[in-house]
Amino acid sequence: MHPFLFGYDFYYLWSVGTLVHHGLDPYNTELLRQQLYSLGWPAQEVPQTFTHPFNTLWLYWLLAILPFKASLFAWSCISIGLIAVSTLILARILVANKPLSPLLAVFATAIFPPTLGTLIYGQINAVLLFGIAIFAFCWSRDRFFYAGLGLSLVLIKPHIFGPFLLVIFVWEFLAKRFSCLAGCVSGLLLQIGASCAIAPDCIAWYRGALEGILSESMLICGATLGQLIECKSGLRMVRPLLLVSGSIAALCVTKARGYTLLVLLSLVLPLSVCVSPYCWMHSLVVLIPGLLLLGSSLTPQISERTMRYAMAVAAAATLPMIVGGGMQAVWILLSWGIFLGGFYATHGDGTSFKRLFTLSTNFCGKSH
Repeated sequence: MHPFLFGYDFYYLWSVGTLVHHGLDPYNTELLRQQLYSLGWPAQEVPQTFTHPFNTLWLYWLLAILPFKASLFAWSCISIGLIAVSTLILARILVANKPLSPLLAVFATAIFPPTLGTLIYGQINAVLLFGIAIFAFCWSRDRFFYAGLGLSLVLIKPHIFGPFLLVIFVWEFLAKRFSCLAGCVSGLLLQIGASCAIAPDCIAWYRGALEGILSESMLICGATLGQLIECKSGLRMVRPLLLVSGSIAALCVTKARGYTLLVLLSLVLPLSVCVSPYCWMHSLVVLIPGLLLLGSSLTPQISERTMRYAMAVAAAATLPMIVGGGMQAVWILLSWGIFLGGFYATHGDGTSFKRLFTLSTNFCGKSH
């Protein structure tokens, strides 16, 4: 277990950006180690290999424009803003005019353990959530190209969104509606172009480090069931089997329940996180759409005051698990809970389904 540091992951991200500023390979572990130690990284803490794909380098280059402490402060503020804006966008689309008030939506998001984890570790998950919110906002208004552009932001961590992306690509292709796909591809090409512009050798760097990245990631026990089983048992192929079966299940669920924004965000997205081959608890912030839908379904039975108290107690009780790097397996229950909650939120006793479906279609227009 690592010694706790505020902005633990941000040390990595800022160091990667600084190396890119100097034209150096951020996937070179020795160079990364030297840069981290220059920031005061504990000598007994062995840095891990940088694992993010090369199309993300533009973002870390931007983070490293400011000095480390100023950048960490600025990024924390930006992350809070992105999460708040994303929550309000998603709440407006998914739960509209009640039963979940905007105040409760923001409160629930603010004390959601993965939100706290994202801010404590200085992670970039707010960008992923913002991409999902932009996708939902534009898709619900038939602006599919811009929805695809927003969706391309999740490709910063593509391994978390496999089934989610597959379902969207398959159904958009079958509908012969290619503008969303074009927007997503265009967004990815923009990211690759920006990264190559500031680091012309980034593809070669990543290709050279890919084997080591894959082998190292296989040894890490994170917040998914596949990681837990493989790390504890030594078995292999569990992660790809879960990913394949999860993708098939996502396609089947979408076919059975309909290709709607509600189904995508309440069922397919949580399922993608559950079966992802590699994930940490702070990345579960992308489950906020499912959290909002579940909260909306529970408010007729539970008062908002009671829900606020319950969420505050749960957040306080899980704080040691948020900062404990060795407690990732606990969060598997959260991801699967949000996924199962999606079935209740969209179906439940039937009343919840009809109400939420009506609210969703009011904002989404005709069923897609």
